[in-house]
Amino acid sequence: IYYRFNVAPVGKGPGVGFWAPMWRVWLFFLRGIVPLLERWLGNLLARHFEGRDSRGLAKTVTKQRVESHYDLELRASVMHDIME
Repeated sequence: IYYRFNVAPVGKGPGVGFWAPMWRVWLFFLRGIVPLLERWLGNLLARHFEGRDSRGLAKTVTKQRVESHYDLELRASVMHDIME
């Protein structure tokens, strides 16, 4: 009964032989990327609505922070002198 189906080769074109591999690629891509997107979006929304929790922690004073603060003070003083 199934002789005709088993003898003919798989033809090319928009049949199962062409679309199935692409759908399989997209399916496995989405299976892998959806949890990452869920975590990213959850963190983004939590940070948007709750804010960053940096107010409770005191930042350590590093050399870079000291120098950048000095640069900002110098710029402010120069701008003040120019405006006068």
